[in-house]
Amino acid sequence: MHNKFLLVFSLMIIGIHTSQAALIARGTDMVYDDVNNITWAADANLFQTQAASNPNLVNEIIAADG
Repeated sequence: MHNKFLLVFSLMIIGIHTSQAALIARGTDMVYDDVNNITWAADANLFQTQAASNPNLVNEIIAADG
């Protein structure tokens, strides 16, 4: 019974932690997280969005890699 109480209490303490990150918009396409110091694309389907506007995108990427 004592072990169960400690487990539940520990999980409650862990669950209390809150995040303090500020998400900052960088233009219309990027988001910056000031806590993790990372920037990512706001569009989760960025490749699909770009490929829809440029049908040769995959061939251009392959050619640039070669």
